[in-house]
Amino acid sequence: MKKQIRQVISMCPGTKDFPLREDVIVDYYAATMEMLLEKCFFAKEQLNKEEALQAVRFLLGSVEKEAHRK
Repeated sequence: MKKQIRQVISMCPGTKDFPLREDVIVDYYAATMEMLLEKCFFAKEQLNKEEALQAVRFLLGSVEKEAHRK
C-alpha cells in the first residue's frame, strides 16, 4: 500500500508545497488508510462505506488544506 501511496504522492504537484518530507507524508497517509480499513472490517462498531469516505475526505483533506494555507 505504501508503494502505491508513494507513487500517487510523487506524481501530485501539490506535494512539493507540503512542509514535510515525502516519506513522512506517505507514512501518515498509509497509517490513516490502515486505521480506516480496520474500522471498516474488524472493529466491533464498523464504519460503513459513507462514513469511511467522509473520514478519508476529512482526515486527508485537512492535511492538504493546511499545506496550502497562506
